[in-house]
Amino acid sequence: MKNLLIVKLSSLGDVIHTLPAAQALRQAYPEAHLAWAVDRAHAAVLHDQPWLNEVIEHDRRSLRTYSQFIRRLRRTNWDAAIDFQGLFRSSVTTWLSGAPRRVGYSPGREWSHWFYNDRAASATLEQHAVDRYYQLASHLGGWLDGMPLVRPYLTGDPPRPWHNGPRLFPLPVGDADRLAAAQWLAGYGCLSERQRLVVLHAHARRSANLWPASQFAQLARLLHSRGNVQVVVTGGPQAKSICDEVAARSGVDVWRADGQLSLMASVELIRRAAVMVTCDSGPMHLAASVGTPIVALFGATNPLRTGPYCTNAIAIDRCLPCGHCKGKTCPRKLDPPQCMVEIGVEEVFAAVQRQLSLHCKPLHDSPFSEHPQQNSLPFQEFHTNTPPFQGGAGGGSLSSPHFPSPEKSAAARVIERPFA
Repeated sequence: MKNLLIVKLSSLGDVIHTLPAAQALRQAYPEAHLAWAVDRAHAAVLHDQPWLNEVIEHDRRSLRTYSQFIRRLRRTNWDAAIDFQGLFRSSVTTWLSGAPRRVGYSPGREWSHWFYNDRAASATLEQHAVDRYYQLASHLGGWLDGMPLVRPYLTGDPPRPWHNGPRLFPLPVGDADRLAAAQWLAGYGCLSERQRLVVLHAHARRSANLWPASQFAQLARLLHSRGNVQVVVTGGPQAKSICDEVAARSGVDVWRADGQLSLMASVELIRRAAVMVTCDSGPMHLAASVGTPIVALFGATNPLRTGPYCTNAIAIDRCLPCGHCKGKTCPRKLDPPQCMVEIGVEEVFAAVQRQLSLHCKPLHDSPFSEHPQQNSLPFQEFHTNTPPFQGGAGGGSLSSPHFPSPEKSAAARVIERPFA
């Protein structure tokens, strides 16, 4: 096949989860023109990927922009379009692309399989999304070393260093974004290597995934009491109200990164952190991609399916009878949801303490360093320009794949036992 179209339009976490499958297709078809159709809000993570020839962006603001998007798709004679999303909107996109071979899972959600003529048997939902997408790539002969991954938090094993994130999930952080993160840190007078950054991401698109702001604030106070930890809150502009509440209720010095950085500059800030504490959200997957140790909080969603795809995470999940409901809001009309309220602050603090002691990641590289150190993990160098960050929700040895450098076209129960 000469021209392959990947269709994975949203959301941020799902686009990141598709990166291993997309690279597997490149391994199988090293000479093909490989393009990716994606919503513009999430396109920054795909820019300047050396194994990807083209990113075709869709602006969802109007039907007129959708028609322009489809006309752009139809300018290429695709041999196949692969729908990793499996929804009505994405499946129609594969059909309208004009590709004679349209690949997706069957049966699919929202009757999406009606638009495919190459149907793969639906993968079980009792696995991670990364593995489901990878299996669809395998249907076309795709493969990638290091897949699938055994996640320690699902087997009761302690977290261990994670070196494969930048290879499985390459994120193109350019010099400008790296500098923006460094300047933001310098603006807070962050010059000491003795401190460590602990990032708190309290926002998610789905209210059912939210850990209460009051409990994030209590956690911030406990972390501040350590003396060598600096708390940072992150998020897009829409996270301002919850970050306001966390900062105000904590009563301590909390650095505010919400709405201050582009998506990829936020990735750089997360990379420099010692630990990230987050509910199930897009930035949780960004942290897994860059190797930052994670404490992830679950209730309505199942960490087996959507947990951080890495080996250095601790996931805390109360596993209530009503849990893993997958609701956008609590079906019991509880605000905040009981499954999240019952995750105790002391338990989360103990998990952060454990991550700090296990990984010993320095605070960050010097903000004035021309070429930042790579801390304890082997990060790659990337180059891109990115739009403002809009937020998001949502093992094994890996050999470096030898991808060509094509010319660009324009345009659980995890259940961590932190006290053990």
